[in-house]
Order: sequence, then C-alpha cells, then structure tokens
Amino acid sequence: MSEQMNMILDSLDRLYVDLAAMDPQASESWQRVEDFGVCNLFLDESQSGMDASWVEGAAALRLLGLRSVALPVGETMIARHLLCAAGFEILQGPIAIAIGKGEWSEDDGFSGSVTLPSTFPSSMHVIAAIDKPGKGACLLLDSAGAGSPADGNHGYGEHYQSTLHFANGPAQLIPNLSPDRLIAFGAFLRTAQIAGALSAALDMTIEYAKIRSQFGRELLKFQAIQQQIAVLTEEVAAIASASASAALTMDKGSGQFAIACAKLRANQAAGAGALIAHQVHGAIGITAEYSLHRFTNALWQWRSDFGNDRYWAEQIGRRILVEGAGTPWAILTEESLA
Repeated sequence: MSEQMNMILDSLDRLYVDLAAMDPQASESWQRVEDFGVCNLFLDESQSGMDASWVEGAAALRLLGLRSVALPVGETMIARHLLCAAGFEILQGPIAIAIGKGEWSEDDGFSGSVTLPSTFPSSMHVIAAIDKPGKGACLLLDSAGAGSPADGNHGYGEHYQSTLHFANGPAQLIPNLSPDRLIAFGAFLRTAQIAGALSAALDMTIEYAKIRSQFGRELLKFQAIQQQIAVLTEEVAAIASASASAALTMDKGSGQFAIACAKLRANQAAGAGALIAHQVHGAIGITAEYSLHRFTNALWQWRSDFGNDRYWAEQIGRRILVEGAGTPWAILTEESLA
C-alpha cells in the first residue's frame, strides 16, 4: 500500500466516523461523500478518480463495515467503475447495485421489481441484474421511473431491504456486463464490509469482557469466554484473509472463483461471529442504546446479500466439477498467479 493511499484511508476513516453519526437520509450526508470524491476511487485520473487497485479498494470498503456506514458508498464506487468501463458518463449521486425480476426490451423498457439491499436516499440510479432465462442482462434504471415509492422495508435496523416496482420504466442496457459478474462485484463489496463489521464486533466484545464482572471476576478471565473470543478472532482473521485474497486475484484477472470462496466464507463468519458477540455480551447486546446491534444487524443482512451460503456453494461446486478444472486450491492459485 502506497503512502498516498494510506493517507487517503486515514481521511476516509475520519469521514466514515462522521457519516455513521449522521442521518443517512439527510442530503448533507451524501454531499459529504461527493465533496470528498470517494466514489471515484476506482476511476483513473483522467476521470477525476484515484486509480485505486482492488487491494487498495478493499481496505476502503472494509472501513465502511468497521464504521457502520449505512450510505451506499461502496455500491456507488463499484457502479461508477462498471459504468465508465462500459462507456457511460460519470453519474452523480448514489447508485445502487441490485437484483431484479421482470421483463425488458429496448422499446418497452423494464417492467418488474428490483430489491435494494441497503439504505438508499429517495433518488438514485440502479444497476440491476435481471436474470431472465436466455436473456439475462444488466440494466441502468432511475428510481424516478418506478411506479410507486420503495416498499417492504424489511431486514435489520439501518441495513434493511426495500423494493422498487417499475412499469415500462426507462432502462439502458449495460453492454458486456453479465448478471453473474455484477453479483460477484456485489459479493466482493459485502465480503469486505463483513470483514470490517466483524472486526468492530470483536473489539467491542473484548472491551466488554474486560470491564464486565461476574462472580467477582472479569468475564475475560473465564476460560469459556476466552475460548469464545478466540473463535471469534479466528473468524475475523479468516474473512480478512479471504477478502484480501479475492482483491489480489481481481487485480490479476476476473477473480470470480476467489470471490465465490470469499463470500461463502464471509457468510459463515458473519453468522458464527455475530452469535458469539451476543453470547458474550448477554442481554445488553440487543438493546437499542448499545451499539453492537449496528454491526450484527448488518452482518445478518449482508450474509444474504448478493448470494447466500447455498448460492455460492453451488457456484463453487459447479466450477470444481468442470472436467479438468482441478482442485479448489489449484483453481485459486491459478487465478492469483495469472
């Protein structure tokens, strides 16, 4: 990591701390993001970007989870990169990455629904993966073209899901971007965010175990608590390694298989890690006044975003079963050394 990128990450960390304390729906929250220029992280300098590698970008995406930023900063970073690569002009404002269902054509536009997997301002663009048999595509949509406001806010805390419904809404086809590839980019984002959120949960758990006493002893001195924290530490280290490996492979090629492995491992770590954090904290961990829920709610949501355990396990299995594909380790090393 270059000295310049380390300085950028330090500044981003301070920005994210401020954003986490602000209302994500307030216009000034997103204006802070635009003023910093963070959403151009993956664009080259000719596009007013920072020309970051995926390894460098993964560190910035991890900070979003570490600081519990509910705004779609990471989604917009990746969306602008994909749109510029496809020849689109840089779009201002937040951009969602989502999965949708429905029908579309160049003449009639898009009719269907799109699920937004995060908290978004009321006005934004959406890159949606529409997986229609024989005609899968990625479309650029505008929320203003939705027939009704987002509904069905469901999920956990600030990190909820909502659905937009379109009826012949204007849609632009994004060339050379498949639904599978877009989902993979979303999975990479969530993997990095899970790594950050789980690390924050670990820090809170250790600190709580130090100050909380039971039967006249600090919780941290009980062997059972030490074992749980050790397991949580292992989960944090595992997902950090998986996220870094996926980013390194993306810098060398597509990284599709590495992303699949990383997201599956992240999903498993999110579930196990959140459970341990709440077990150590006890009842206080689920109270609104205590901030642990900001991270664990996100973990429970993100493990389902852009592919749950079954989805990515099937993707990995199909790749391995391809004749001559080799072992999982051979596939991973082949991608990373390409």
